[in-house]
Amino acid sequence: GTFSVAFTIKKAQLEKVTIVKDTFEYTGSDIIPTLNNVNSNIEVTGDTKAKNVSNNAITAKIKDKTNYEWKDGSNSDLTINWSITQATPEYTIPTGLTGVKGETLNDVTLPDRFTWNDASTVLTAGTHTYKATYTPVDTTNYKTITDIDIEVNVKDKFDVITSVDGGNGTITPSKIGVVEGTKVEITFTPDTGYMID
Repeated sequence: GTFSVAFTIKKAQLEKVTIVKDTFEYTGSDIIPTLNNVNSNIEVTGDTKAKNVSNNAITAKIKDKTNYEWKDGSNSDLTINWSITQATPEYTIPTGLTGVKGETLNDVTLPDRFTWNDASTVLTAGTHTYKATYTPVDTTNYKTITDIDIEVNVKDKFDVITSVDGGNGTITPSKIGVVEGTKVEITFTPDTGYMID
């Protein structure tokens, strides 16, 4: 005799495609994320490579949905997101900066790409630390660095007042606002018949 057997052929199951690492810092070179479980039955399209700061999406789909499915029984296309984030720029904190009491931070010159957080701050004598910001040339791929501590040596100012006690000559000139550490030349001129003793 003959007999018949009914059987069902199930779809072959595939592991879902996953990404090993989904966040990268900008390097200046192409970044190609590593995917797990990719084989000849799966088509991968989309942003499989990127260089600049960006949010990217890769699509993984089963080529033959009639005979294959994901292990969870679904067969829909997978979207795998990954991104490249801004890198921290290299910069050198400026040193040796000086200012003058009563002036503002705006009067203290910083190197290119640096700006004072509050340039209107009035300087007081002594060594003080002020906050600055570094803005890179490429603000798309590099972070702007804020609240950098920068030291400024603020010189005091003095008034040199010249007068002749009791007369009989002149002293010139009086100097107002002489900056600490600078030289002032004063000329003593006795009247005729007098001398400096």
